[in-house]
Amino acid sequence: MRVLFTVSDWPGHYYPLVPLGRAFRDAGHEVRVVCAPSESDTLRRTGLTPEPIVRPGLDMATQGRLNAYWQARKGAWPHARPPLHPVTGEELGHLDDFDFAAFRAAERPRILRATRDGFDAVVAFARAWRPDLVVHDRMSIEGLLAARVLGVPAVLHLWGPHGTAEPEPELRVLPGDPTGSFPRHGVGEMSADLVEYVVDPCPPSLEPPTHAHRLRLRYTPYNGPGTAPDLRPPSPGRPRICLVWGRSLAGVYGRAARLVPELAFACAESGAEVLVLADPDDTAPLGTPPPGVRLLPGAPLADVLPGCAAVVHHGGAGCTMTAVAAGVPQLGVPFSAEQELNMRRVAAAGAGLAVPAGDPGRATAVRDALDRLLNDPRHRAGAARLRDELSRLPTPAALVPALEDLAAHHRTDRTDRSHRTHQTHRAARTAAPVDPRTAVPAAPRATAPAATRAAAPAPAEPTPTSEDPAMQTQPPGTPQAPQDVQATRTIQATRTTQDTRTAQDTRTTQDDQATRSPRSPRSPQDDQLAAETRIREIALSVAAAAALQTAVRLGVADALGDEDADARDLGRAVNAAPDTLARLLRALAAHGVFEETAPGRFRHTRASRLLRADAPGGGMADMVLWAGAAWTWDAWPRLEQAVRTGKAVLPELYGKDFFGYLREDAPEDAEVFNRAMTQASALTSRAVAETLNLDGARTVADIGGGHGHLLRTVLERHPHVTGELFDLPTVVAGADPALREGGELAGRARVTAGDCLDAVPVRADVYVVKQILKWDDERSVRVLRNIAAHAAPGARIVVVQNLVDLSPEPRVTTAMDLFLLLNVGGREHHRGDFEDLFRRAGLEFTGVTRARSALYLIEARVPGTPS
Repeated sequence: MRVLFTVSDWPGHYYPLVPLGRAFRDAGHEVRVVCAPSESDTLRRTGLTPEPIVRPGLDMATQGRLNAYWQARKGAWPHARPPLHPVTGEELGHLDDFDFAAFRAAERPRILRATRDGFDAVVAFARAWRPDLVVHDRMSIEGLLAARVLGVPAVLHLWGPHGTAEPEPELRVLPGDPTGSFPRHGVGEMSADLVEYVVDPCPPSLEPPTHAHRLRLRYTPYNGPGTAPDLRPPSPGRPRICLVWGRSLAGVYGRAARLVPELAFACAESGAEVLVLADPDDTAPLGTPPPGVRLLPGAPLADVLPGCAAVVHHGGAGCTMTAVAAGVPQLGVPFSAEQELNMRRVAAAGAGLAVPAGDPGRATAVRDALDRLLNDPRHRAGAARLRDELSRLPTPAALVPALEDLAAHHRTDRTDRSHRTHQTHRAARTAAPVDPRTAVPAAPRATAPAATRAAAPAPAEPTPTSEDPAMQTQPPGTPQAPQDVQATRTIQATRTTQDTRTAQDTRTTQDDQATRSPRSPRSPQDDQLAAETRIREIALSVAAAAALQTAVRLGVADALGDEDADARDLGRAVNAAPDTLARLLRALAAHGVFEETAPGRFRHTRASRLLRADAPGGGMADMVLWAGAAWTWDAWPRLEQAVRTGKAVLPELYGKDFFGYLREDAPEDAEVFNRAMTQASALTSRAVAETLNLDGARTVADIGGGHGHLLRTVLERHPHVTGELFDLPTVVAGADPALREGGELAGRARVTAGDCLDAVPVRADVYVVKQILKWDDERSVRVLRNIAAHAAPGARIVVVQNLVDLSPEPRVTTAMDLFLLLNVGGREHHRGDFEDLFRRAGLEFTGVTRARSALYLIEARVPGTPS
């Protein structure tokens, strides 16, 4: 098989692709890498074969300086030093010293010609060499074009946590097609929808959004050619910090990026041993390095990080991902939007911190951040979690067979289509000639009709677009027009469920396997059938829910022992007809709940065991009963009404709100609801208690804490704190006996009755608010204000909840979102929603940490200085 890689002229962009290229080569495939002549020698040193046929219209450094120039023009340049001249690279005395209009007028024709020639050169090479598969990075869309022309699959290889469906317009994933090369070569307009397959090298907790089929890959560090240094293990009691600085930063940001001396001194002041990986130009201002600082120019980062307690870098994808692979906590000092995004995701995963390079208090902030990284064990734990997640993903060698199957499927499909096209041509010999390119189909999705492609014009001077910096009045990275922003958000909102699953979510349906894995050859007819089947499954999913509830009410899970059993025996045990019981269990087995081992014989699965009364933590039987209570069957048919009005339907149904209905009209349902909340808490409490940082805290309050399962777990996990449980009187009446008088934790626990919508007369250092801020925004803000009203300055409020935009279980989270709309007019939230809720409640948002579950800890603090 022949595999063509196309890469941009920036080593940090193509180094992440090298391990996959080598894996193809080692598997016996032919590999070629199309590149700019400037990258030929570097690529050859990787062991891959370069094809230096692309001459960029605008090199990456100039593009970066144009971005910086326009950032300064907009008043968003945060650095004390002025930006560089985009062309000469010299420091600008004044922004008007660069005439962008003159530059655009002079350079636009040359850039267009060079870009067009580069696209044509890659297409010509691909037609001659005939690759079976094309792998390209985000900036080298000429590879995508060549694949579309030849009708072979194209795979976009990400280089870090920057996905193809980011909501921020300045983080758009692909450059434009200012020369109109895509329509000129007969494959329709260029758009992000043409990206069908994405190789994602990130662990699930850093998973970037994408609208394409995600092919998971374990990031394998390659930091360029270099020699591993001779390093001894760190001295006991003295941490080791690695400071690595990107060699391209000064070429884009000038003296604003010469931060190595400042950062090296900050690292040394922590008392750590410091290893500096940077260019001599960056380290020269250091002079003689201070004690404890060692310079290692040219050393591969992956060879230096083992044994380090922290790494400081600029937030580039290569440094970020190499640190993830090593399990080392990170401090990022980012310059660009992409670097900030990388560090934002690392920080959200609890594996690092960030101090923007333009922060006026940068020096102090870096010292404080280093102190936190070195002394707060949560960051080490977060980094270790990322490393462990990454280690469970397929290696490059393991991904090769999947990509072989993808290419083979396309070859088969292309042969079938070519045969059908040949038959069509024989039947219509009198018809006008057809451009032979239209007989070579593109990938199944987003393919323009042949007639449309054949009629595509080939303009002598294509109309320029705003995608190329030489053709626009603002450079790449400038926010797009509102309609473009909306389109980007739409792509993110419609991404498929498989794009957000984590390694821990091993539940896989047949439909998921078909849509996720290229190892199952699929034709367009297969895709259509799968789509139709998915709609049927969703439309009939009410049957699965009813079947699950029926199994719980019958007590099937408890009647079925540890061995498989015949439906006749089970029927006698639960007083059900054997034939219909078998049909019920067969329907559930299709969803992985129970397993049919032989006709009419069933045994437990991991999922069905959660329905037993003796399941750890109480299981999930009550959650099933709560989700299928009688009121839900009255409410769901009124979802259209709720969507139109934005209001709950229960008040209209029963003349009172949800909790009033449970309390007054459905006490049995209320009891089921309370047990379900306790069960849900039991399943996640340990992960939350382990993630919750209570260093320096003496008291913790669980607001709306139900029967106190989480509080009990927290007190057991953190023996130095005392706790208070706060919830409605009818709820705390059933509080965990361990928390009540005479209980094993009674000396450290207090139980208080009240309604958090009225007041929260509780004083604590840390307030935990788990899974209750799901009302409308007004009531959620009221609860937060009520907590803050009695809290001391500096107190922390930790909301524990699902986040729609980060959820590893989007089907569950979005379903619960609609469920909340129906019953209380509430909602699940995005991360940004909580930032707004905290602001409205007068609190200071401080960050997000993911627990080892589907939940996140979203934290704020009460303003003021602690007494």
